[in-house]
Amino acid sequence: MSGLLKEEIFTTIKKKRFIILMPILYILVIVAGVMLKNGHFNDLTFLFRMQKYVNLIFTPFSGVILLFTVHCRKYTKNSIIRAEEHGAKRSAAVLARALAGSIILIALHALILLFIILLGLILGAGNTADQIGQFAVLVLMNALAAAVTYVGVLFWEYLFAFPLVSMLVYLAATIVAPYVYSSIDHYANAYYKYCSYAFPKLLTDVIYTRFAFHNPPVLAFFILLAQAVVPLLLTMLVFKFKKKEKKKKKGEIEEAVEEISTAADAIEEAVMNDPEIKDIMKEAELTEDLNL
Repeated sequence: MSGLLKEEIFTTIKKKRFIILMPILYILVIVAGVMLKNGHFNDLTFLFRMQKYVNLIFTPFSGVILLFTVHCRKYTKNSIIRAEEHGAKRSAAVLARALAGSIILIALHALILLFIILLGLILGAGNTADQIGQFAVLVLMNALAAAVTYVGVLFWEYLFAFPLVSMLVYLAATIVAPYVYSSIDHYANAYYKYCSYAFPKLLTDVIYTRFAFHNPPVLAFFILLAQAVVPLLLTMLVFKFKKKEKKKKKGEIEEAVEEISTAADAIEEAVMNDPEIKDIMKEAELTEDLNL
């Protein structure tokens, strides 16, 4: 399992798609900071701009880029082959891919946090330790939301093996749902609480707010864990279903080949037992003997 997990991580981060696309998100944060520097720049405006960037750009699109990176032709078959090469169960391939993606997303968020802190020092934002600590909690919550959402959308990736579906689901969960609630100002509405059970990003926003008031919700972390575990189990079931379906198709092909072979034997036997055919074969043998 550990070998499979390491291979998933290093194979992903070495792909050209990942190497080319992911740095763009770090370049854009520099652009956002420099543009702000030319306007109303202070510690608060810098933090607000960076919070908005992490929420609306980095968290959604880092997951989309990762999904685009790990996708390949014959996605399910590739997962089966990789598991068999490592002598692991096929469900282990699903678990390894989910864990690898989660680790990568958390590492990417840790890197953007350090990047933004360094950018603030270079630009002279002058943020206090409390401000940086609060921002670090925000980034951590976004990292958890990204990781849990990624594990959830793998279900759609294994179900359809088409990256656009999983990408759209990921974007809907990380940017559309929070934007809708922020635009209609319904964060205090009871419906938001119910929707947060389905969308990890909404739930981590609740956790972040409670942290700001020094009242972290312990139950919310268990719900967040369930949001990762339940889709993962469903993904494994889909994977097993596809495996059984493949075996069934293979059995149908073998049965069809056997039926064709049996029919061919029957036709050959019928032809050989036909009297006219026997006479023709005898004449052919006599002719051959005369020629000799």
